[in-house]
Amino acid sequence: MRGVASRLAPLALVVGLPAGAGAEPPARVALRQPPPPSVRAPADDVPGEEPIDFSVPPPPVAVARYGRHTVELAPELGLARARCTSGERSSATCDGVSGGLAVGFIGLWRMAPRWAWGGQLQLQGHAYDPPASIGWQQATLVTATVGLVGRHYFMAQDKLDPYVQLGLGVGAFAFGGTTADGQEVERSGSGLALELSGGLDFLVSRSVRLGPALSVSHVFVDKLRTCVGGNDACEDAPRGDQGYISGVMTLSVRLTFGVGSEH
Repeated sequence: MRGVASRLAPLALVVGLPAGAGAEPPARVALRQPPPPSVRAPADDVPGEEPIDFSVPPPPVAVARYGRHTVELAPELGLARARCTSGERSSATCDGVSGGLAVGFIGLWRMAPRWAWGGQLQLQGHAYDPPASIGWQQATLVTATVGLVGRHYFMAQDKLDPYVQLGLGVGAFAFGGTTADGQEVERSGSGLALELSGGLDFLVSRSVRLGPALSVSHVFVDKLRTCVGGNDACEDAPRGDQGYISGVMTLSVRLTFGVGSEH
């Protein structure tokens, strides 16, 4: 019997059954089995791998702080100075012209982040104290410009928005007053106007900008019309006879509101 048991011992180890006194228990046999494979995160000691920290959220996606809207509406308020060109016969009309206030409005369609076009209207009221040789009392001087403008922005996306603007339209001026006998008198002129301006806007919010602007205009006046006592008594004279307004320089502050979608 002992010889049969010794022959069955190797078979018992394979099937996990006890085979006499020389066989080991199944538990000890199981302890010698290789461990099952496990899944682990990359460790620091593994070359070429970095540990993954799943507790840290991914960085947020950057959102542009400064938008550029499709439509821009900009009222402006500032100071104006008229440029008066003396005439060949007399320059008395230009004597007494000084600075004044300017108001305006600009509407733009910003078709690209750096380009826009639209229209503008500017009105200026100047202080005017003509010499006694003219004989006018309660004298006034008003200038105006209306036309199309094109604007180029130097930056597409930033908190500062510098630009240069070119305008083409019509400019006009009108001197007014009363004569010694109480009759109203007006001397006016108009013509093609060119304007060059530049500004620097500071972005207050995504839809509001504020900044200074400097503009210089030139008006190509061809004739002067003087009316005394109403429009029925008017006469035209060449611009070279007497002084006339040939342009205006304006220093203003523009408040721009952005409307519509953003670029």
